Amino acid sequence: MRIEELIPSMFHRRLLLLLTAIALPFTVLILQLSRLTFVKGAEMREQAEQRLTRKQWTPTVRGRVLDRKGRILAIDKPSYSLAVDFRVITGEWASQQASAAARRSVGNSWFELNPDQRKELVASFQATYLNHLDNAWNILASRLGVPREELDARRDRVIMEVGRKYDAAARSRVESALREARERQDEKTQDVISSQCGSPRLSQVLAPQETRSPKSR
Repeated sequence: MRIEELIPSMFHRRLLLLLTAIALPFTVLILQLSRLTFVKGAEMREQAEQRLTRKQWTPTVRGRVLDRKGRILAIDKPSYSLAVDFRVITGEWASQQASAAARRSVGNSWFELNPDQRKELVASFQATYLNHLDNAWNILASRLGVPREELDARRDRVIMEVGRKYDAAARSRVESALREARERQDEKTQDVISSQCGSPRLSQVLAPQETRSPKSR
């Protein structure tokens, strides 16, 4: 069947031809857009992001600082900062991990054990975690390039310094609480004030004369 018989009007035939000529390029564009979006979309997106991101290493050396005679006052040197949890430093970490492992090993039966049984069970796990700590200190000493004895000495100094600051803060809190108690003419004892300050070691840092209240003198 000829197209003249289907569309007798010359105007309509030309209009159909024009619409076909317009629709064909758009169809090609839509198909191409669909292919890029659904078929190759992830790949094209990754390529675009790689082109938008540029990595460049910037030297950290800023140069030396010299005095007027050319002597070095400051110089840049690469270094690293290392942080170790205080519980690891004191060894408390091993006790906590051993206690947690002991609880897991017996489950709800933990609450049925007496204190001696619990202590014995924790001790059976503690040696393993103490060994982990010892290996960690050996690795750290090796990475830092220092003898293990020197690292142990540094660790002990940190523990002593933290303990000293703890005692100083405890003394300050208790003395402040005692002054407030005297001002209020309160008969609070040293142990009560220590428990309110939340420091179990306060009784070791107070002077003996501070144990009396003003009214008892």
